[in-house]
Amino acid sequence: MNLMFTTTFKLYLLFSLICRISFILGRSHDEEYFRDHVRTERRRTDTRSLPFHRETQLYSRSSRSHLRIHGKRIDALGRDGDRYAKLVIESDNFGRVRIRGALTNYYLCIKRNATLIGRKATKSKRCVFYEKYAKNHYTEFLSAYNESWTIAVSKKGTMRPGHKARRGQRTVQFIERPSKIIIQTKNVRESLYHGLRDHIEQLLRAYRAKEGDSNKDKTRKMPHPGYPDSWKRKSKIKRKEKKMKLRSKKRLLKMLRREQHKEQRKDKP
Repeated sequence: MNLMFTTTFKLYLLFSLICRISFILGRSHDEEYFRDHVRTERRRTDTRSLPFHRETQLYSRSSRSHLRIHGKRIDALGRDGDRYAKLVIESDNFGRVRIRGALTNYYLCIKRNATLIGRKATKSKRCVFYEKYAKNHYTEFLSAYNESWTIAVSKKGTMRPGHKARRGQRTVQFIERPSKIIIQTKNVRESLYHGLRDHIEQLLRAYRAKEGDSNKDKTRKMPHPGYPDSWKRKSKIKRKEKKMKLRSKKRLLKMLRREQHKEQRKDKP
């Protein structure tokens, strides 16, 4: 009896050990696969997922002013609330962003000689930056074209070449001011757009119900096909179309029968 118990216990331990090893190996394989996926995806722009835009201001630690985009010319001499200092940071992929001037619509880009310039809408890697966070909680931007190049500002507020600055220096560090989130749906499929609109409508209803709005029973109709009663209208239109088709078929049959009757009468002596 004791021998049977010991053998079963040993088999149980062996089986549990095998399961544990296979689980650890599978987990490590999944982690490696995920890391490889992130590395490959970070090298290109993501056009499938919902873009995330935020309107903010970037305060330079070196010049003690805000970064500004005057079309092609860029400096860091803006005060709080300056219209050229309002920037839109657009998500590109995992940790990758584009920096655009809200007023000028020019993107912050880096040239081949590592100097900074403003350019219009472009898909070049020179206008994409990696957003990194330093140990002292400052934000740093590294170029996706060359990761050793950064967005650097001198004490006078002029832009320094990207290869003359390194991570951890004052010239590279920025503070992102309180931002306003903007939802953009230019590169999203229609189904995702309508789903997002329905979700926003539901949130608005819940908010009105909590606030006790007098008009909470009146549902605000969203444009077709966003509101939930759109399927009813679609079904009505389909029914009308079917009826019209049936009527036209019946009329054709009647015409054919009349012609047949006329021919039969003519053939009779």
